[in-house]
Amino acid sequence: MAAVERDSLTASKSQAPRLSPEDRERAHRMTLKRYVAEPATWPPGMGPRPGEPGCIISADVLAEFNIHSAQAA
Repeated sequence: MAAVERDSLTASKSQAPRLSPEDRERAHRMTLKRYVAEPATWPPGMGPRPGEPGCIISADVLAEFNIHSAQAA
């Protein structure tokens, strides 16, 4: 998926309520795919990185990428 499409799905907190749950989950997966390949690419609009307190991505989606809430980023 193109970075532009991913960025359009990766909304800031003020835009987040406009995303459907399915679109939000898809944006989380796209962001995590890139993050796993290059950890320095975490977008600030996504909040805390995986493994940090306050991470907004569900544990189920994190587990798909072998990331667990107890892991440090």
